[in-house]
Amino acid sequence: MWFRWFVLLRLPISVVMLLGLGTASGERWTSEFGAVCAVAALAFLGAVSIKLLRRMRGALLLADWLLALELVGAVLLVGSGDYMVARHVDVGALFACGCAVGLVWTLPNGLVLHSQRGRFTEKKVGLVTRLGVCGAKRPRFEDVDASNRRSHNAP
Repeated sequence: MWFRWFVLLRLPISVVMLLGLGTASGERWTSEFGAVCAVAALAFLGAVSIKLLRRMRGALLLADWLLALELVGAVLLVGSGDYMVARHVDVGALFACGCAVGLVWTLPNGLVLHSQRGRFTEKKVGLVTRLGVCGAKRPRFEDVDASNRRSHNAP
């Protein structure tokens, strides 16, 4: 239950970070390429959140890509703000922002998602489970032989 709250409570911060991708095309938020990038990133956020809530297969890989996009969006948001005000981009500030977002947001989210990876795997039933290696009781030869004799000798 707490994992659902985790996915839902991280949405507002993710939206702000992904809106930074809208500044990828230049100075204005109103450019077409920036708007397409921002809308596509928000649609990707919605799709990944739904897959995480439903615990669908492949959701963790998509969540990793989403965390990477959020990191890039946060750095672009800070970089575009610097460029719009001072007409200069401070690379040191961008690196510091990337490190801070990575340590404060991406790393904890990645650790929580990594701790829940068991909920996203399917339990496979195969030959190993049937033979009793995974805790199931293995039939003895005498039991199998006796049941075969009964079925063959029955009128």
